[in-house]
Amino acid sequence: IADKKYKILIFQTQRIGDMVCTTPVFREIKKSFPNSHITVLGTGAALGVVNANPHIDKIMGYNPFSILSFLKVCFKLYKSEFTHSINFFPSLAPNIMPFWLGVPERICTKITAMKTTEKLLFLFVNSPLIYKKGEYAPAHHLKLLSFFGITGSNPKREIFIPADAIEKVENYFADLNLDNSKNLIGISINCGKKFREWPRE
Repeated sequence: IADKKYKILIFQTQRIGDMVCTTPVFREIKKSFPNSHITVLGTGAALGVVNANPHIDKIMGYNPFSILSFLKVCFKLYKSEFTHSINFFPSLAPNIMPFWLGVPERICTKITAMKTTEKLLFLFVNSPLIYKKGEYAPAHHLKLLSFFGITGSNPKREIFIPADAIEKVENYFADLNLDNSKNLIGISINCGKKFREWPRE
């Protein structure tokens, strides 16, 4: 079984933390099927989390709010002949795209509390798995691999930092005369959505 050459299209179009929670999936697929090919479709800064991940073969950026971006990605991938797709968060484009690309096995998380229009998205999915409220996200993501016969996987998350990124940080510390041998705490003072931001005081 380990010599199977699956071609897998993985959608993680949410935020940085969601991408981090997805990292065990890449590792466990390659552990069970080292000859498989993994393409990850993601958005914005979240792709930086996986740029140096050795378990991923191809990374593509994508704007989930742009029809043009959707069509461009479909055009680039339509001859890829994927055997599987995995979508961790049901939404319009990631549910429809694998169907349009002719992916035979279309795996997707299913949420029980959905509107009628959201339920229609699952007309394009043939391998849904229900997410239980409060379930640990990496553990649920790994359950999606049961469609490959992969069970009992390790939910440990991992981030691989490229050498040039480490060099940039060290140079930044040096410019500010900071001692990087000590524990330093960084605080982000912005957020992902405007409605969560506090006005200036």
